[in-house]
This record gives sequence, C-alpha cells and structure tokens, in this order.
Amino acid sequence: MKGITKENITSPDVADELIERATRAYLRFCEREGGVQTQPSRSDSTFDPETMRVTLANVNGTLAVYEFNVNQNRLYFVDTTEGQS
Repeated sequence: MKGITKENITSPDVADELIERATRAYLRFCEREGGVQTQPSRSDSTFDPETMRVTLANVNGTLAVYEFNVNQNRLYFVDTTEGQS
C-alpha cells in the first residue's frame, strides 16, 4: 500500500492496516504499563472511516479506541472512560 490518504480511507486494506497498527500500539501499552495483554480479535475490531476511529475488541467487549489522523498518519488513544463513574 502506498499510504493512507483521504481518497483510499474506505478501502478494506486500510481498515486492516489500521487495526493491525492499533493492536501493536495496544499490546505495547499493556506491556509498558504492566497490564494484562488481552488479545484483540480481528473479527470483533473495527475501523469507522466516518469517525476515523479504530475500536479494538474481543468477546469480552471493547479493549481500546484509537483515532486516526490522516494528515499526520498517526493513531491517538481515545480515553472512553472520561466522565464515567
């Protein structure tokens, strides 16, 4: 793949690449923080090109959410627990 652009963001190959990148970032985070490395499921994880968000999940639910910035070609962790008590 030549790179992720606004023109090819809806491609299934792009979704696969972003889910793979988010999975690697998530597993590195778990290792660094000493957390349990719960493996995301490829079939349960998704990329939404409208919100530019990758949701990593498995049978137990959502593990992490990342937002993709196409201009910087970077994924950023989204804290989905904010405001919850």
